[in-house]
Amino acid sequence: MARPIRILLADDVAMFRDLGKVFLSRSGTVDLAASASQAFEIARERPPAVVIADMHLPDLDGPSLCRAFKSDPAWGFPRVVLLARATSPADHAAAVRAGADEVLFKPLERES
Repeated sequence: MARPIRILLADDVAMFRDLGKVFLSRSGTVDLAASASQAFEIARERPPAVVIADMHLPDLDGPSLCRAFKSDPAWGFPRVVLLARATSPADHAAAVRAGADEVLFKPLERES
């Protein structure tokens, strides 16, 4: 049996963290962070395979968080998914320039 992956979800909105954990827990172990600094602290203790982060965290923007995870071998080069506002092409462009592996748009919609 495959070992579940570790996922780190960083969002400053508690409701998004809680809902994200419910859905993501099907795919692996989920750690939650309310800020970039908390995400880095958690990642030092439990390195994630995937980081999912909002573009607008209170202490650091998503592209900066992405570049930090992508540039430092100590993090193990996790895949980074950034959550952008659907109404902001600038968010999408900034996420792509930062090297995000994927950009998803908020609000997220469940496919049937």
